[in-house]
Amino acid sequence: MKSIPTNAHHIRAAIVSNSFNKENRTVEVVFATETPVARYSWDLGTYSEILEISKNAIDFSRLKAGAPVLNAHSSYSLNGIIGVVEDAWIDEQKREACARLRFSNREDIQPIIDDIEAGIIRNVSAGYFVDEYQENTKEKTYRATKWTPAEISFVPVPADHNSGVRDSQNLHLTTIINDNLMDTQERATETPANNPAQSASAVAPATTLDEQFVRSSAVQEERNRVAAITDACQRAGLPAEFSNKLISEGTSLDNARAAIIDKIAENANKPPVTQNARVSGADEETQTRNAIVEGLMERSNPGSVDLKGNEKARRYANMRMLDLAKDRLRAKGENFDLLSEQEIIRRAWATTDYPTLLTSTFDRSLRRFYEGSVNEWKWIARRESANDFREKTGITVDGAVTFEEIPEGGVYRETPVLMHEDQKIKLRKYGRKYSITDIALINDDLGVFSRMPQILALGAQQFQSEAVWALITSNAKAPDGTALFHASHKNLGTAAVLSEASLSAGRTAMRRQTSPAGHRLGVRPKYLLVPPELETAAEKIVSAVLANTTGDVNVFANKLQVVVSDALTDPKAWYLVADPATSVIDGLVYAYLNGQEGLKTESRINWETDALEVKGSLAFATAVWGYQGWYKNPGA
Repeated sequence: MKSIPTNAHHIRAAIVSNSFNKENRTVEVVFATETPVARYSWDLGTYSEILEISKNAIDFSRLKAGAPVLNAHSSYSLNGIIGVVEDAWIDEQKREACARLRFSNREDIQPIIDDIEAGIIRNVSAGYFVDEYQENTKEKTYRATKWTPAEISFVPVPADHNSGVRDSQNLHLTTIINDNLMDTQERATETPANNPAQSASAVAPATTLDEQFVRSSAVQEERNRVAAITDACQRAGLPAEFSNKLISEGTSLDNARAAIIDKIAENANKPPVTQNARVSGADEETQTRNAIVEGLMERSNPGSVDLKGNEKARRYANMRMLDLAKDRLRAKGENFDLLSEQEIIRRAWATTDYPTLLTSTFDRSLRRFYEGSVNEWKWIARRESANDFREKTGITVDGAVTFEEIPEGGVYRETPVLMHEDQKIKLRKYGRKYSITDIALINDDLGVFSRMPQILALGAQQFQSEAVWALITSNAKAPDGTALFHASHKNLGTAAVLSEASLSAGRTAMRRQTSPAGHRLGVRPKYLLVPPELETAAEKIVSAVLANTTGDVNVFANKLQVVVSDALTDPKAWYLVADPATSVIDGLVYAYLNGQEGLKTESRINWETDALEVKGSLAFATAVWGYQGWYKNPGA
């Protein structure tokens, strides 16, 4: 038994005729059979490979988890993904491995689908890794008894089985079990009782010879284990202490590979560094990380950071992102002289704090844009808290809460504060993902830290804004099942232009609002909400004037605050809104998940696409919980 490094293989696959489903955008393929295929490798030379088609041999986990369907094995860009593997199975009768592929809904994918349906694109290739070969030296074949299909691609020409050049950065350890060794071990267990024809004089030498062979084979197997673990740790950039520990503990190759992957993930996903930390006495490494983030922020967003007196950050502000990757490798004591630019980026991702620094810079730039935007809708809606994603019920006040005399020996009456069963709000999760590719870093594309965060922040703000304003413009239903603005709610005025008289009528209507029980609410408007077309007229009405006579005094001066929103599409309609922060009655409400106001960002390294993926998520909801604090005039 021995282990050798091997590349990912590709094999021709066949589209199952008449399997294309236009409605579901799916097609079925046969991606593997047990037909021998001629291959060549530096370690094995020319050999015949047979893929065993059985449940014990094929690991379908990656395909069933939604492995990608690629355009010509292209994994360097998200645009190369044209679909996903929907299911995979074995045809026991035909001894074939099959899969059903579902195509993306993207418009740029449609021409490919049309060509597949028309029979123009016919070539399919499946990529896979072999974990274990059964070697038959007599027939010069290697039977893959443990192998994992990883992706399926549509290609212009089928994969050439006879070609193969080793990629030192993309090797996979494959265990080879030799049939001759197994035969020898079986012969070593035979005794004279099992083989009467064997003489006693012949038994001893044969047994001694077999024991020596088994012993030397075991020694060679251990050497191979040590060499494979050491090589894998070195390629992953892990320290010698880590490989020595795996070797001394007798860790098998399979378990060692799992431990190496876990260690890489641990190094690549360390918690982000706090950007604004300026703690006196902070260690040199923390100060260096802060300087790198500030330097990269200033370089990608000029003027966003004050570098006056911060020479360390100024030095990093003059570094290209590839140079920064080299700096982090140098700080870890790693030699990168013989590595290509892409290999330098990948090594920095795997073994240093480089991905954490990039994520921190992206997040800081995102916060700058997100928190710097103006949100008028937060003035006119009240924030609710939510501990989880379950539906939350509000409370309402059935009238003004007044105090009553308590006679001697009397009892306190219950305050009319009730759970309002119709006031519901439920958080939902929304998000978007962006990728920072190694190519973008090599090209020193600073847009990933300026334009991309700005677009993500703008998208998050616009999404929330549109959700809130839609409640107003669509006249969403109040908890009683009636539209927010309705004659029965006494908050829909007679159509009139914005004037002192119509404003007075609106203010009076709000002050006359009562609870369902008939109690006075004393609602006072604070905001005059108008579309851009009425902005000037609204500002004139509420502006203070220098009056010579009492009749010229503007009664609305310093009483109403103008709020203008381009989300209001009706150029004539205007609104009066009570202050949601101080009013006891409800109007529009919005909610975030407690401890997560606005955007939350996370990141990870995607080894299949060679990209740092940054995910922005938002837990948000908005609803109408009341109508008394709102008034609408359709305008004229």
